[in-house]
Amino acid sequence: MCGRYTLTIEKSVKIAEKAQTTDKASVDAREPPQMKSSALNWQGEGHNWREAFVRLPAGTIFQDVQDVPDIWNNVRQNPYTHLKVLDRVTCLASDGTWCIKDALVVDADVSKVVLAIRPGDRIALVGKFAEGGANAGEAS
Repeated sequence: MCGRYTLTIEKSVKIAEKAQTTDKASVDAREPPQMKSSALNWQGEGHNWREAFVRLPAGTIFQDVQDVPDIWNNVRQNPYTHLKVLDRVTCLASDGTWCIKDALVVDADVSKVVLAIRPGDRIALVGKFAEGGANAGEAS
């Protein structure tokens, strides 16, 4: 019984490792779009942290935001838009179908930004906003 349980765990670990390798390879196989510094707008500045809103470029997927810190190069190089540790960032997909709410900047330097994204921070948007795309919330 114990040997069977160990074998099952080993199989599960191998399957999980294979899935992670496949996911990583698919993210690495494509070139993620670079974000323009104009994509970031400040929502507010507090005494301890700031809040930013970012419209992600077309073609950006959730894995890019989570696993590719280099997509923030242009944002980090602009003195107006550079992010600092403890800033909060809300990201909206270019097609308006999903967003990441209040991701926390945990590491930032000249060329990268690393966000702490909790499982519940990714939100699928439905209804009028998602149907109208990323510009649905803007006034004409």
